[in-house]
Amino acid sequence: MERKWIRRVLFATIGITAIYFLHPIFLQWLASPLIASSSDQRSVDCVAILSGHDRFGIVESMYKQNQNLHVLVIQGPIDRLTKWKVTEPTSNRDRDALRDSGIPEEQIEVLGFSNHAEWEWARQLHQWIANHPDRYVGVICPQFDSQRTRIILDATATETSAGVSLIPLPAEEFNDRNWWTNRRGLKSFWQFSFDRVYTMAVGEEVPSAPQWDPDDYERQLDGK
Repeated sequence: MERKWIRRVLFATIGITAIYFLHPIFLQWLASPLIASSSDQRSVDCVAILSGHDRFGIVESMYKQNQNLHVLVIQGPIDRLTKWKVTEPTSNRDRDALRDSGIPEEQIEVLGFSNHAEWEWARQLHQWIANHPDRYVGVICPQFDSQRTRIILDATATETSAGVSLIPLPAEEFNDRNWWTNRRGLKSFWQFSFDRVYTMAVGEEVPSAPQWDPDDYERQLDGK
């Protein structure tokens, strides 16, 4: 009986020790489906900015390695507050940040669109690539959203658009090696996991037509 008890304690100790040392490896593996493989930044001569922590610092670093780097700032549909000049377009703020990082104005281009479709940015990017076949494009995006970004880019690709590389950026507070130690990391893991599964299962959400268009209402008031 005593030997059996000692054996159980020994096995329990070994098991607890193994879990303690191996659980980070398991949790890193758990997050791996969210993360797309990153590209060699040295081969990228055009970078499109979606979002991501320290994205402007990354672009600045890439520009120092390649003075001919072209930067695409993606600007979605303008809302009414921006039209009324209450708020500033995000593209203006991004351009200011890029200029402050040393990127020449002539090498910054705004890729704007007015369609509210969820994946319209990817279609516009593919169209831009088709019109600039000599460019090798990398897309800056959040690390935990990079695989979903890859799914969207692959789903919207055309025969004339070349491949797009990804440059996944970890968040400020966490990355794939420590996300479980951070409250925001845990929240982001579950959120991006759900978003990825939803994108794979449902695809693109088609925006419903607005029942009331404020722009049409203003035109009616103006008698136009």
